[in-house]
Amino acid sequence: MDKALIAFVIHEVPDIKAALGEIRRIIKPGGMFVLLEWEAVESEIGPSIEQKVPSITMKKLLEQNGFHPKLVHLNQSIYAIIAKNIKF
Repeated sequence: MDKALIAFVIHEVPDIKAALGEIRRIIKPGGMFVLLEWEAVESEIGPSIEQKVPSITMKKLLEQNGFHPKLVHLNQSIYAIIAKNIKF
């Protein structure tokens, strides 16, 4: 698989590290992974703040799991991370 997209669900995953390992496993070396998620701020939309994964935490988790991530804030409440699978 060359690319994968996950949008607004990673906060529901009980073991994010395991999920990232599985995503890395199925994406070819050099492949891309795009993640859209709620920023950990109070907001009228999205899950409660306790459920949200802060962007800096998500970026670090991706780095620790074989990705080279680029963080982009789309607005105050939503972020995107574009990550390249660097594990061969």
